[in-house]
Amino acid sequence: MNSKPILLITFFLFIKIIYGQTSNVDSSFVFPLNVGDKWFYNVDNSSFPGHHWNYSTTFIIKSDTVMPNNKKYFEFPAMLDELGTDTVSSIIYLRKSGLKVYEYITADSNEHLLFDFSANIGDTLSYFEYEPLTGQPTNHPQYIILNSIDTLEYFLKIKLKTFNFSGILVADTLGITYATNAIGTLWSLFGATIDGKSYGNILSVQLKENKEPSNFSIYQNYPNPFNPSTIITYSLPQKSRVTLKIYDLLGKEICTLVNGEKTSGTYKVVWNAQNVPSGVYFYKITAGAFSKTNKMLLLK
Repeated sequence: MNSKPILLITFFLFIKIIYGQTSNVDSSFVFPLNVGDKWFYNVDNSSFPGHHWNYSTTFIIKSDTVMPNNKKYFEFPAMLDELGTDTVSSIIYLRKSGLKVYEYITADSNEHLLFDFSANIGDTLSYFEYEPLTGQPTNHPQYIILNSIDTLEYFLKIKLKTFNFSGILVADTLGITYATNAIGTLWSLFGATIDGKSYGNILSVQLKENKEPSNFSIYQNYPNPFNPSTIITYSLPQKSRVTLKIYDLLGKEICTLVNGEKTSGTYKVVWNAQNVPSGVYFYKITAGAFSKTNKMLLLK
């Protein structure tokens, strides 16, 4: 009996198994690009010396246009803060083709691959980094690696396939849900309107709250459970010295998110737990005589 056919069949089955474990081709994955789509992010930078900020911002697709390469792109002409004013004046141009998303860079009049959802884990892609204060591209490519593909829970009720490109998380139907840059600024998605459908908590960015808080409060972190970042919101009815700290299940202090004097108002703080193992954690606020501790769950 000739053993070659059996060996060939075994070999091809082995190849199929090996490559089947790393292949991520999924024609159903959707990166949303529609006129009218909106993404609402909390933006936080607490690590860059001398430049600390925390606010809400909005990305809106207002129109589409044909660029000099004769391809149609969707325009992001404004990054808005929660008052509806421009925070960055540049325009981002994106288009998708199959499972790939391209960005047109006006600085060099070329398009560049931004995301590839048919990539395999470990693949390296190049992209253009933006200056965080001007919104302009730095004109030199950076490199990201597809670290993992997971199914993560968003807004406490929907589980979506999510690609992790070196810490930039991109979820099916939602788009970019988490991103950070070289100086430590974090963008965390807390709501979106995609193709006319609303996700998460977008009420807070549709209506500006004009009243001063009447009580000291700290709210349940959102999302919860989370991976790898979550937003903690607290309110102060008067000027107070505030500390906000994270502890593990054994009571060991993990980090300090806030330590200083704050005026009255409502604040949002992002905790990035990328370098912390899964588990139960506690966040404790102390503001004047007010003190409260809440529990949260990190799932990786």
